[in-house]
Amino acid sequence: WDFINDPSKLKTLLCGRQAGKSTTAAAYLCIEAHRTSDIRVSYIGLTRKSAKNVIWGDLKKLNRDHKLGMKFNNTELTVVFPNGSEIYLFGANDEAVAETIRGMRFKLVLIDEVASFRNHLNYLIDEIIIPTLIKEQGTFGLIGTPSAACAGPFFDSSQPGSPYSKHGWTIIDNPYIPHAASWLEEYRKKKG
Repeated sequence: WDFINDPSKLKTLLCGRQAGKSTTAAAYLCIEAHRTSDIRVSYIGLTRKSAKNVIWGDLKKLNRDHKLGMKFNNTELTVVFPNGSEIYLFGANDEAVAETIRGMRFKLVLIDEVASFRNHLNYLIDEIIIPTLIKEQGTFGLIGTPSAACAGPFFDSSQPGSPYSKHGWTIIDNPYIPHAASWLEEYRKKKG
């Protein structure tokens, strides 16, 4: 909730595996789209398929559980709310694919698994995403797990002094995996 309710326009969510990042992203997209009429929000995965695999089911579950009245277009990977707001899912695995987002307007854009993006991430952020947020005074979030390389835009955004508001937690904090601590303890023993 701290990540979702943070009024900062630039945010990072740095969590380990299975901590609930994607579930948080799905909730954030739905809250923003439900709260404000006729806006667009977007979730960007490394590829279109990975975006669908990671978050599409969470969006459908939120719709069922909370009776949001969302209409799903499985071909376009878009969701329309009764108030006219829309959620878009994209992949952006290279500059050419990223260009398909150019010219759109968004109130919220979340890029997930940011550490997996390669050389075009700065281009995607600076040239494509940030300009889509200007009119709506939108929010931009970088979400992911730490990578082995302590370098790149995601690493930089999570460092002290960056303009990004920083958030994070671990699998131990995920209430939907109550056995996480015991599982990790056993896994550590197996691995010595």
